[in-house]
Amino acid sequence: TTKAVITLSSKNRMSSFRNRWTRMYKRGQKMPLFNLLHPTSNQLRPLKRIDPYIQKFRSLIKNPIVGLSLVFIKVMDLLFLNIGALNVTKKDKQIISAIKNKTIFEKEAGLYQKEFFEKTIGAKYVDEAEKEIVKKYLKNIDKNACIKILDIGPGGGRWSKLMLNYFPNSEVFACDLSEGMVRDLKQKFKKETRFKVVVGDMQKLPFKDDSFDFVISIRAIKYAQNQKKVFEEIYRVLKFNGKGIIELPYLNFIYILIRKFKIFGKISEYANRIVLSDEKKVKEILQKAGFKIEFFDKFFTVPATFYKNCKSEIYLLVLNKIDFVLPRSIFGRSLFITVKKNG
Repeated sequence: TTKAVITLSSKNRMSSFRNRWTRMYKRGQKMPLFNLLHPTSNQLRPLKRIDPYIQKFRSLIKNPIVGLSLVFIKVMDLLFLNIGALNVTKKDKQIISAIKNKTIFEKEAGLYQKEFFEKTIGAKYVDEAEKEIVKKYLKNIDKNACIKILDIGPGGGRWSKLMLNYFPNSEVFACDLSEGMVRDLKQKFKKETRFKVVVGDMQKLPFKDDSFDFVISIRAIKYAQNQKKVFEEIYRVLKFNGKGIIELPYLNFIYILIRKFKIFGKISEYANRIVLSDEKKVKEILQKAGFKIEFFDKFFTVPATFYKNCKSEIYLLVLNKIDFVLPRSIFGRSLFITVKKNG
């Protein structure tokens, strides 16, 4: 209120208004991050901000011109604050995304793998189908090689387990943003001397340059706000001639319809965090990062929600028939990509 009165009393009012609302806009840009870190603050709630004026209503009507002017200024403050909140900086968006991702998976640390890959007959089918895709690529690598492998976004550890079993002389490192996931993995693999897991952001991997012979990341990079940075980090930590296999969701028209019209109802927190990219953009980002793309193909034409909720063999048979009939080039929802570091 004092600042508003000073603004009204200023000789150069327009300049004062401009400076005030510029500050409000910039403050608004920080509000989404501030509210995420301080969830009880609710800085963007209109009633919270105008409440002091409602409490002192009598004092405002004694001098209606000043009172109305002050109310107008506070309304404009709120307007610029909210406009700023709609234009968050790219850096803050990445921080917000990382915090939300960590929070979501922290809550579901012990349930994630069971929910998506073990709970139903359909979920188990997807798990096995994905593993068969990966194994076909692994045939090109010597099983007995003494290699260092990085599993980015390991979740419940299904890919780390596959790597340990497939390469008996390998050493597997896993990196996950969720402390809960890391804690569960340490417990799950406590007897495995060839396995290590650390807390870390895939957009800034906690490993030195040229550390790994092979990198695998399935169903994880899609949650990164800056996928370009993730690919650059993978390139950095891979050794010369090192290889990797990556899975990403493909932005086909089915995904667009599901998100736009909420065909399956309210979009889950998991699905809401997914960053979708088209085929051309993914190839461009990988090549700019320095990778040679060795294999690039689409799989799974039926939305994952159907498989996740599939509890009978007959229903699974129907889904697989549909998946077989629909052309993957148009309906494919999952990109599997293998890359090689040449430089």
